[in-house]
Order: sequence, then C-alpha cells, then structure tokens
Amino acid sequence: MNSISNSLSGIQAAFRRQEVSAHNVANINSEGYKSRSLQQVESKAGGTEIAGQTISDKIGSPTGSNVDLAGELVGQMQNKHAVELNVAALKTSNEMLGELLDLTG
Repeated sequence: MNSISNSLSGIQAAFRRQEVSAHNVANINSEGYKSRSLQQVESKAGGTEIAGQTISDKIGSPTGSNVDLAGELVGQMQNKHAVELNVAALKTSNEMLGELLDLTG
C-alpha cells in the first residue's frame, strides 16, 4: 500500500506546483508581483511533501513582475508528466494487488 500513498503524494505535490505556477502566470503583468515557487522534499513516511513556499527576489521588469513565462511553461509540462507517471504507477500497483488477491483467493 506504500506505493499507492507515494504515488498519491506525488500527484498532490504536482497539483500544488501547478496551482502556484498558474498564479504566477496570471500575475505576469501585475506591477511589482514577485513569482512564487514551492519546495518539494521527500516525506519521512515515504513519498513527497511540500516543505514551503518561497518568493523570488529576482529583479523583474520595471512595469511588471519578475515571472519567467518560459520557465513557468516548462514547469507546467513537468507537472503534467509527473501526474501521468504517478497515475501509471498507481495503475501498476492496482494491477499487482489484484493479481496478488487472485493468487491468494
């Protein structure tokens, strides 16, 4: 069952990163807005968790924010792939558990 909780924690972390990235992109033209990012760490119980959020101190444009649109788009693609990979791992765990139950039943 640990593999299931590991995959679920990875999916949740990817969704949280996606939320923060979407917020950054939505505020790309907001004067003085500073981009945010999340710190993802390995959980002591296994899987992953969000350890905190940081606000960038990069200098942005004088009339807007410091959001790097290209970087945000790459991050969003990485989040999408992280969800896809964790869903695939969930499916594999489910199939293995089903086969194990078939063998014991």
